[in-house]
Amino acid sequence: MQPYVFSRSGNWIVRYRQTVNESGTLKTVQRAKILCHTSGVSKKKARQLGKQEVEKLEQARPPIPEKMVRLGDYVTNVYMPLAKSRLRNWTVRSYRSMWERHFEPRPHITSRLLCEVETGDVCDWLSEIVATDKAENGELLGIATVKRMKSLLSGVFKHATNRKYVKVNPVVGTELPTATPPKETAAYSLEQIRAMIASLPDQTSRVMIAVAAFTGLSRAEIRGLEWEAIQGQELHVLRSIVAGKVQDTKTRARKAPVPLLSSLAMVLEEYRKNNGKHLTGPIFRTGTGNPIDPNNLLRDRMKPAFKKAEITFWSGWHGFRRGIATNLHRLGVQDKVIQGILRHSNVSVTQACYIKTANQDSVRALESLDAVLCSNCALESTNPVTAHVQ
Repeated sequence: MQPYVFSRSGNWIVRYRQTVNESGTLKTVQRAKILCHTSGVSKKKARQLGKQEVEKLEQARPPIPEKMVRLGDYVTNVYMPLAKSRLRNWTVRSYRSMWERHFEPRPHITSRLLCEVETGDVCDWLSEIVATDKAENGELLGIATVKRMKSLLSGVFKHATNRKYVKVNPVVGTELPTATPPKETAAYSLEQIRAMIASLPDQTSRVMIAVAAFTGLSRAEIRGLEWEAIQGQELHVLRSIVAGKVQDTKTRARKAPVPLLSSLAMVLEEYRKNNGKHLTGPIFRTGTGNPIDPNNLLRDRMKPAFKKAEITFWSGWHGFRRGIATNLHRLGVQDKVIQGILRHSNVSVTQACYIKTANQDSVRALESLDAVLCSNCALESTNPVTAHVQ
């Protein structure tokens, strides 16, 4: 790259040529970059700065011209196809939607050469998106969404680093901009679970909620649940179904067996007898034998029944996983045991995200302290000698 330094609009600018890969075709393009303000900087000094800048760019270049690609081309043509073969279907769909919604409309991001992106650029991009974009529901972007954006970019540059498109991952060390805090998540109480089951007129809906509430299975795992999974007093979850695609469990830890309550086993056996007496295949199936999508059942049967029963606390299927964690915690079950039931790889996830301390738990705890305090006060009032001991 041979630099040429000139002034324009009060700035010293360096111009140079680079060979880049434009969607599979090598092209030599002319580039320009602002060096500094002309005030107090001689042309000789500006030429030195230009030479240093070009040398810096040379050092960041990949070893072969074919790997001099723009960020947009790399994500579309290289990263996304590979992610589709390696990541879970929901993750790929989420990443693609996020890229198309927040990054593709910004040419100053997609046209940047992969090897020239720095940590400060990533910070600026995320800050810009948080300041101007909104979620699909029209609300401000939450911190969880911003974290996923950072994860997407980090995955892109990690992949690029491993394949020598770039030398360092600029996303590492990126600070997240201030965004909307996450909303408080819900955990269904035993009373709420009982009310939901009682409101449902059809057996399939009742049994599905019972399974969700008393096993802690996720929606995708419930959709993929088969009769072969019932082995004695355990459920062996071997698959999940996300967006209609059968895939492995989310993590290796999620393959661990789940305890099956004897009463729930009886409910499932009764359901089996009433629905074809199947011994294999999906537990919850449509008339054509395909697995039922819990969201379709929710839309067509559950929500109308909830509305009729004036149930307003529905907040998603994941509330059952949080619910079983919270309800077991309230019953005195150790967190490590709850972790095993939910099949988390780390107990800290169970404690931080799934066990919800209800208001009544706090009240009972304070009442216990209050009883101790009142007891001590009573002792002190009847023993004036010890009450004044220093």
